Amino acid sequence: GAIGLASGFYQIIVLCGRGLTLNINKSFVSFYQNYNLVQFLSCYMGRDTQKNGISSKDQALLVEKILKFLWFIILYQEDDCQYRLKSFGCPANQHKYIINGNEPLTAVNYFNDRWQIPLRYPHLPVVELYHPNDNNRSYTLPMELVAVDEGQPNLQAITTEQHIEAIRKTLVHPDKCHIMIQRVVDERRFDHDSYLQKFGITVDVNEMLRIPGRILPSPEIKYKLSDINQHDIIEGVQIGRWCQHKPDDQQICLTRDFTQRILQVMSKHGVQFNSSPIEKYDAAILPTMLARMNELKMLRCEVIIDILDQVGDEMYNAVKQLAKIKIVKKLNILLDDCHQLIPLVSSLNSPTSRSDVFMFFGIGYTHIAFSSERASIAFICGSTDSTNSK
Repeated sequence: GAIGLASGFYQIIVLCGRGLTLNINKSFVSFYQNYNLVQFLSCYMGRDTQKNGISSKDQALLVEKILKFLWFIILYQEDDCQYRLKSFGCPANQHKYIINGNEPLTAVNYFNDRWQIPLRYPHLPVVELYHPNDNNRSYTLPMELVAVDEGQPNLQAITTEQHIEAIRKTLVHPDKCHIMIQRVVDERRFDHDSYLQKFGITVDVNEMLRIPGRILPSPEIKYKLSDINQHDIIEGVQIGRWCQHKPDDQQICLTRDFTQRILQVMSKHGVQFNSSPIEKYDAAILPTMLARMNELKMLRCEVIIDILDQVGDEMYNAVKQLAKIKIVKKLNILLDDCHQLIPLVSSLNSPTSRSDVFMFFGIGYTHIAFSSERASIAFICGSTDSTNSK
């Protein structure tokens, strides 16, 4: 790609228990490849700019994000002068030069006649370069004649995939690393280093210092609970479950569509609702749901539909128990396309909701005896298995 990888060593003197030691550590650095601008942008953008070109929107983003920070060189020049990139221009077969007041020449004809350089990509735009010490003068050149100067470190953080690849490339066996470090020591010739002699430092290059290693045990994490007094643990945590407090637009649309369909089904059986539905979205926490039910009860709501999305077994079973105790008295069961009746207790007390193999759904009503002020109560209850296959 546009980013290369260089591996090497760096040395550092460390004061340890056995005195001064010279550590030679292996390291790597990523840098931009010394490609011409056409090849560089093809690798950087991950697509063939030779065929597809570069849109005006991408041109502005490239200049803003990366190109204005890099140094460039002109390939047909012999000097090593570095330039900055300012902007993109029109295609090379449309850009024209005026040389000494003569008739304008396109960039294609100019470099072919003057420099004997036939352009391979005349449809690609030219770029405007400038020297930082002379902002009043600029150079407009085809992209293929401009290259990224070598040795420039990567300015952006490498991705996870690139970091894994870098580790894979630079990771070597300890025996091989020993040989590589010994080669560095031989090339450095520490015994002839005048600076070390001035400080009275002598490096023993005959044998590397071997230090026995040890493997540390895995750390043990202890959490302090609110009802346990543990003075040696100073951090208290609350273990819970991340919940989505506000559903997205798709979930809201599905919920409203489900509500409308329920109203249509119930109206066929003579159950009519005079008021519009009240929508509430809460975290799937039992105390929160109970508080919401009490709030709706104070608003004189008599039908409540709970739709649970991606909840755990504990919440699933809690709602089952709530339905068993307070709401459901009779259920209509749909099992393998056959209407059957199953015991209520066994259906609500299954070992785990994830093992459910049935879907039950029912609508019922009840009458308040000896009351002329409150109307009859209609209720609905539904559940589904975890795979939503029934």
